[in-house]
Amino acid sequence: MALDAKTIISGYGGVVIGPFPRVPVALEAARNAAIDMALLDINVAGTPSFVVADALRERNIPFVFCTGYGREIVPPRFNDVGVVDKPFVKQTLLVALLAAVAAKGGRSEDEPTEAEMTTAPPGAPIRNPS
Repeated sequence: MALDAKTIISGYGGVVIGPFPRVPVALEAARNAAIDMALLDINVAGTPSFVVADALRERNIPFVFCTGYGREIVPPRFNDVGVVDKPFVKQTLLVALLAAVAAKGGRSEDEPTEAEMTTAPPGAPIRNPS
């Protein structure tokens, strides 16, 4: 699933710095890397990734959880965070990521709209007309 997400996000112009195979590596990136948004699998090699979510929240970086276990396993402190069920559909993932960014302050003029992200084929230019 991580590689599917990477392919989808990269196909729409995103630069992906993961996936990270272990929570400590992801936590280091969450604390120090230049990140605009994140997609977190709740279970990373058998370890919950909530500590990574806490680090992203401290830096005010929007994120979305991805899980096959359902929203029920998400701690209450993350009730405001989007959850994408695995296996995911491309449009569901893109809409959740855009919603996370919008909730943290909206999008800039050159970021694609939800409609552009969900209807444009991968690799297609998806910038707002100026």
